[in-house]
Amino acid sequence: MRIAIAQMSAVLGDFDATVERMVAQTRLARERGARLTIFPMPVLTGYDLGDLLGNDAFMAGIARALESFGRRAETDALVPFLTSFAGAPMPEVGYISKGELMPLRMAAYLRSLMNRGFFGAEDPKVAFSVGDVEVAVCTSYESLEAYGSGSKSADVLVYLPSAPFDTDDEASVLAPAIADGAFVRTAVDGNCWLVAAGAVGAADDVVYPGGSFVLTPWGELFACAPSFEEHLLVADVDPLFEGPVEERVEPVAYDRKRFIWDALSLALRDAVERLGYEGVAVALEGDILTSALAVLAVDALGPTRVSALIVPTRDLMAAQDARRLAQNLRVTAHELKGGDLDAMARMMGTAPDEASRIVSGAWLASAAQRGNLLSLTSADKTALATGQDPDGLHSAGYAPFKDVYRSDLVSLLPERNLVSPVVPSGVLKRLLVPEGLDLEVVAATDERRLSALDAALLAHVEHGLDVAGMADHGIDAELARLVVRRLDETQLQRRSCPFGPVVSDCALSECERPIPCEWHDEGERAEPTGGLPVADAEDEEGGFSITLPEDMMRNLPAEILSYLRDFASGGGFDAAEGDVWAQGLFSNN
Repeated sequence: MRIAIAQMSAVLGDFDATVERMVAQTRLARERGARLTIFPMPVLTGYDLGDLLGNDAFMAGIARALESFGRRAETDALVPFLTSFAGAPMPEVGYISKGELMPLRMAAYLRSLMNRGFFGAEDPKVAFSVGDVEVAVCTSYESLEAYGSGSKSADVLVYLPSAPFDTDDEASVLAPAIADGAFVRTAVDGNCWLVAAGAVGAADDVVYPGGSFVLTPWGELFACAPSFEEHLLVADVDPLFEGPVEERVEPVAYDRKRFIWDALSLALRDAVERLGYEGVAVALEGDILTSALAVLAVDALGPTRVSALIVPTRDLMAAQDARRLAQNLRVTAHELKGGDLDAMARMMGTAPDEASRIVSGAWLASAAQRGNLLSLTSADKTALATGQDPDGLHSAGYAPFKDVYRSDLVSLLPERNLVSPVVPSGVLKRLLVPEGLDLEVVAATDERRLSALDAALLAHVEHGLDVAGMADHGIDAELARLVVRRLDETQLQRRSCPFGPVVSDCALSECERPIPCEWHDEGERAEPTGGLPVADAEDEEGGFSITLPEDMMRNLPAEILSYLRDFASGGGFDAAEGDVWAQGLFSNN
């Protein structure tokens, strides 16, 4: 059976254009002999519909798009989309054949209900047949485990991930992760062809990397699509074929630095083009942040779509490096002279550095309005977490680095210079290390101070460690306390930061608490405090009583928390024997 994977990008809600492109993909697939065309999960509805999920008119638009595509598709097709179940989003996969649509997940639940008389605790097998070939479908990495463990089987397993690019999760990039062994065990242990269809492009604040692939039942990579670009991948999938593959395909290994840069570049390009801007406006100060921003903008859009302002600074070498960078990138650059800045600073009654930020912000806002440009801020994750405002552009329209630590940018620019040496060497030394965190005590150089700071932020934000836990993992206790307090104190400022892509496992927006909140983590250990005595409970009729264990009575809060954790991880109470409603969606619990 010849299949085609349409690794394509789409704009949410642009149903007519999306359907036209999907039909064109099936036409190309048919011309190349494919019988089935597989589309990635976000193609019609994206990964998250927000309040559109409950909008009847929008959901009707999805239905019309499916109906229109079904009538015109030139091959059979798998089309994933989001639908609503009990008010929550549920991924569905439509199998379109001969102008008819079968919702596979709904059909699987109905089959399970008819065969068993009730809904089981596990998701039923979502599958269909193309001739003699059984094709199963799953939409999460966890659901692949059922096939790898042998509890479910199929000739061909189609993986339609909804998870976007995550810089620290290799599996999110699909094909490049195979070089490190990802997905291979599922195909081998499940004895099935594994077909992964990845989306490509930016959607809301996430990025999809592509990397679609076809993996044989014995673990060889049969075919794969490139990362961060659209592609139609066609391959023959034959359950009777026992290999080996005549020409083994070698996946491109996952390169964390390159993938971060490519993801940011793709996100910026999609933001500009899909929002209808002509280009971008940036400020250049000769430091590592604004320089990285300008290089990224040129890589994403080309030099003719980038307008720059060289901001005067007391560091004459920095200003010189800013000019040299603009020349190397061949961007249109304007410059405000230092004498003019001094006069403006006196007029505004402020320091020249502050005046330069005010003037550059005003210039970028004006340039954006005059030229229909998207103004960019160089604020990165480190700056936002520590309350640093490197360019005074929280009022800008887009923040490409808002989820990237500065340590990553410090390592990314030299790598980018290997492609073409556009960044002056002096720029790489101006790291703008945040002040007021006693980093001088922690390390002797700016590079090591920045590394220590970002390591502490990573431990707290991505790994969820509190101050005591950070100290247990080798992070300076005083630095941990100061970093967490600074993160607490700057969250109001962060909320005004512009929109930007999320490329990590946990964005700063997920580390928020109510404002105001006077409690701060000072590193106290969660030791038992003794607690208050707890009386036995008894009903009004005296029919029952609950005697709490003595150790729980001594330390009620900690024990209850531990009990709840065990309860949640264990899935609740055990199912009563013979009681089909003891667990699951309609359980008595």
